Amino acid sequence: MKKRLAITIGTILLNMFVCLAGPPESILNAIKTGNADKLSEYFDNNVDLKILEKENIYSKSQATILVKDFFKNNKPTNMDLSHEGGPENARFAICNLTTNQGKFRVYFLFKTINGKSVIQKFRIEKDGQ
Repeated sequence: MKKRLAITIGTILLNMFVCLAGPPESILNAIKTGNADKLSEYFDNNVDLKILEKENIYSKSQATILVKDFFKNNKPTNMDLSHEGGPENARFAICNLTTNQGKFRVYFLFKTINGKSVIQKFRIEKDGQ
């Protein structure tokens, strides 16, 4: 009985930690290094995507192509996480991305599904918009 209670409490605490944690470091690193393939590992099957003027709900493969194209033309030189938050079922992060072509604001919304972070919304806008 005590073992079952300990397992239950441990599971609850682990779920709370996963839900309240910020964005995974691997997502932030993928943005910072311009690694669209690594970033796309976290995309949901369909992603609400906006990159500059292009905005739509895209399949994971379409979104990956658009992000690759952005990073091909805008090589990241620096990135910092400026804000994160939201309820436990839909966390968000806002980053300031500096590239060789200028500064951008990156916003993404992610959920934890079956212990894995999944990006459902991803935005890249010119800084100041």
